Amino acid sequence: MPQAYRDVLEVLCDAARPLRAGHLVAALGLGERAGAVEGSRSKLKRLVPVDADGVAHRAIATGHERCLASVVGPVTVRRTAYRAEGARNLYPADAALNLPVGRHSHGLRKRAALEAVHNSFDTTVAAITRSCGKVVAKRQVR
Repeated sequence: MPQAYRDVLEVLCDAARPLRAGHLVAALGLGERAGAVEGSRSKLKRLVPVDADGVAHRAIATGHERCLASVVGPVTVRRTAYRAEGARNLYPADAALNLPVGRHSHGLRKRAALEAVHNSFDTTVAAITRSCGKVVAKRQVR
């Protein structure tokens, strides 16, 4: 990745809040003249998530929720969806948070695997229910 892109990502990651184009240009040390800000603004608008098929997801929808069963019980994750007509939504936060594809968290899957190695599936479900609550059934442990 070119150094200029790394610089932009570093400034955006270090920011405590979303930045406007003028603030980003100033933080990058490009000056505060109108031409630099407008040129950067037009380039930033072209930065949109692209899926594996090369489809750009330009529309943003907030408030999407996903339920996740974890070792501390059920958790609801709110995230932003990037949408494109005729394509599945993109959820970049899923990758950033290392969320699993399915409903059960990595920690819960690990606990189920460790229990299932030493015990029957019924005993495994009972042990998980005792420590985590009713978050998994026998069928999911298999």
